[in-house]
Amino acid sequence: MKLKQLPPALIPLAVLQVILLILGLISLFRKPLAFKYKWKWFLLLFVDIIGPIIYFVFGSKSLDEKFEMQLYDITPEI
Repeated sequence: MKLKQLPPALIPLAVLQVILLILGLISLFRKPLAFKYKWKWFLLLFVDIIGPIIYFVFGSKSLDEKFEMQLYDITPEI
């Protein structure tokens, strides 16, 4: 489907989806390579508009926490 064929109301949504995808990829690739589930988040980013939203709500923070635990060798207490 070409951009000219989209209904005018969907064009901002398509632009938002592309922006979220690009920001999500940049955020993901700035994380350390040691994170073993990075490829799952990468695939999730390409799931329509909901994928990047899920990544920013759940994945981005959990990646930061796991990286800090690896960096400082912190093990969570149970």
